[in-house]
Amino acid sequence: MGVNCIRVVIDNAEESITKVAKAHGNGALVLVPKRWIGRKVQITLLEEEDKLMF
Repeated sequence: MGVNCIRVVIDNAEESITKVAKAHGNGALVLVPKRWIGRKVQITLLEEEDKLMF
């Protein structure tokens, strides 16, 4: 099994975290630090659906 690498570069980011989206109702939820409330954030999908294991 090979190793796949994903490189994402964002020059103007103040902080970065990596988390797993959790099921929430009809969608998904990603919790971020409380200090991020009211701030502009960007979510990037890093895994292809066919590679996820449930």
